Amino acid sequence: MQAGQNRGWIWSVVRRRRRGNPSEEGKKGGDHRNRLQWWIVSAVYTPLCERGSLKAVAGSNLVGSTAGSLLFLWLAFGSLAFIEGQLVGRGYMTALAVVTMWTWRNRAAVAAGGR
Repeated sequence: MQAGQNRGWIWSVVRRRRRGNPSEEGKKGGDHRNRLQWWIVSAVYTPLCERGSLKAVAGSNLVGSTAGSLLFLWLAFGSLAFIEGQLVGRGYMTALAVVTMWTWRNRAAVAAGGR
Protein backbone atom coordinates (compact mmCIF):
# COMPACT_ATOMS: atom_id res chain seq x y z
CA MET A 1 0.00 0.00 0.00
CA GLN A 2 1.38 3.37 -0.97
CA ALA A 3 1.45 6.41 1.30
CA GLY A 4 -1.39 8.19 -0.53
CA GLN A 5 -3.61 5.11 -0.37
CA ASN A 6 -2.90 4.76 3.35
CA ARG A 7 -3.99 8.35 4.07
CA GLY A 8 -7.19 7.84 2.08
CA TRP A 9 -8.06 4.79 4.14
CA ILE A 10 -7.39 6.62 7.42
CA TRP A 11 -9.57 9.59 6.41
CA SER A 12 -12.41 7.28 5.36
CA VAL A 13 -12.37 5.75 8.85
CA VAL A 14 -12.36 9.22 10.44
CA ARG A 15 -15.30 10.33 8.28
CA ARG A 16 -17.30 7.22 9.19
CA ARG A 17 -16.64 7.79 12.90
CA ARG A 18 -17.78 11.43 12.66
CA ARG A 19 -21.07 10.50 11.01
CA GLY A 20 -22.11 8.34 13.95
CA ASN A 21 -23.11 11.21 16.23
CA PRO A 22 -24.13 10.05 19.67
CA SER A 23 -27.61 10.82 20.84
CA GLU A 24 -28.27 13.57 23.36
CA GLU A 25 -29.10 10.94 25.99
CA GLY A 26 -25.73 9.29 25.38
CA LYS A 27 -23.92 12.60 25.77
CA LYS A 28 -25.75 13.36 29.00
CA GLY A 29 -25.04 9.87 30.32
CA GLY A 30 -21.34 10.31 29.57
CA ASP A 31 -21.31 13.70 31.29
CA HIS A 32 -23.00 12.29 34.38
CA ARG A 33 -20.58 9.35 34.46
CA ASN A 34 -17.56 11.64 34.19
CA ARG A 35 -18.80 13.93 36.94
CA LEU A 36 -19.64 11.07 39.28
CA GLN A 37 -16.34 9.34 38.62
CA TRP A 38 -14.44 12.59 39.24
CA TRP A 39 -16.27 13.06 42.54
CA ILE A 40 -15.51 9.49 43.63
CA VAL A 41 -11.83 9.80 42.69
CA SER A 42 -11.54 13.12 44.54
CA ALA A 43 -13.23 11.67 47.63
CA VAL A 44 -10.65 8.86 47.73
CA TYR A 45 -7.56 10.79 46.61
CA THR A 46 -7.79 13.70 49.06
CA PRO A 47 -7.67 11.69 52.31
CA LEU A 48 -5.03 9.31 50.95
CA CYS A 49 -2.66 12.19 50.08
CA GLU A 50 -1.72 12.36 53.75
CA ARG A 51 -0.30 8.83 53.49
CA GLY A 52 1.65 9.55 50.34
CA SER A 53 0.90 10.44 46.76
CA LEU A 54 1.66 6.97 45.38
CA LYS A 55 -0.92 5.43 47.70
CA ALA A 56 -3.34 8.19 46.78
CA VAL A 57 -2.85 7.63 43.05
CA ALA A 58 -3.16 3.85 43.35
CA GLY A 59 -6.21 3.98 45.61
CA SER A 60 -8.08 6.64 43.68
CA ASN A 61 -7.31 4.97 40.34
CA LEU A 62 -8.55 1.59 41.53
CA VAL A 63 -11.74 2.98 43.05
CA GLY A 64 -12.35 5.40 40.19
CA SER A 65 -11.66 2.75 37.56
CA THR A 66 -14.09 0.34 39.16
CA ALA A 67 -16.81 2.97 39.44
CA GLY A 68 -16.12 4.29 35.94
CA SER A 69 -16.22 0.82 34.42
CA LEU A 70 -19.46 -0.06 36.16
CA LEU A 71 -21.10 3.18 35.05
CA PHE A 72 -19.71 3.04 31.51
CA LEU A 73 -20.76 -0.54 30.84
CA TRP A 74 -24.19 -0.03 32.34
CA LEU A 75 -24.87 3.18 30.41
CA ALA A 76 -23.29 2.06 27.12
CA PHE A 77 -24.43 -1.55 26.95
CA GLY A 78 -27.00 -2.01 29.71
CA SER A 79 -24.93 -4.96 30.92
CA LEU A 80 -21.87 -5.66 33.03
CA ALA A 81 -20.79 -8.62 30.88
CA PHE A 82 -17.37 -7.14 30.08
CA ILE A 83 -16.50 -5.87 33.55
CA GLU A 84 -13.59 -8.30 34.03
CA GLY A 85 -11.75 -7.07 30.94
CA GLN A 86 -12.35 -3.45 31.87
CA LEU A 87 -11.01 -3.94 35.40
CA VAL A 88 -7.99 -5.98 34.30
CA GLY A 89 -7.02 -3.40 31.67
CA ARG A 90 -7.45 -0.48 34.02
CA GLY A 91 -5.59 -2.37 36.76
CA TYR A 92 -2.62 -2.86 34.43
CA MET A 93 -2.60 0.84 33.59
CA THR A 94 -2.78 1.80 37.27
CA ALA A 95 0.10 -0.54 38.09
CA LEU A 96 2.13 0.88 35.21
CA ALA A 97 1.47 4.46 36.37
CA VAL A 98 2.42 3.70 39.99
CA VAL A 99 5.61 1.85 38.98
CA THR A 100 6.56 4.71 36.65
CA MET A 101 6.00 7.30 39.38
CA TRP A 102 7.93 5.23 41.92
CA THR A 103 10.84 4.75 39.51
CA TRP A 104 10.92 8.43 38.61
CA ARG A 105 10.94 9.47 42.27
CA ASN A 106 13.69 7.05 43.22
CA ARG A 107 15.73 8.13 40.20
CA ALA A 108 15.41 11.76 41.29
CA ALA A 109 16.28 10.87 44.90
CA VAL A 110 19.37 8.93 43.83
CA ALA A 111 20.47 11.76 41.56
CA ALA A 112 20.00 14.32 44.35
CA GLY A 113 21.88 12.18 46.85
CA GLY A 114 24.78 11.58 44.48
CA ARG A 115 25.60 15.28 44.07
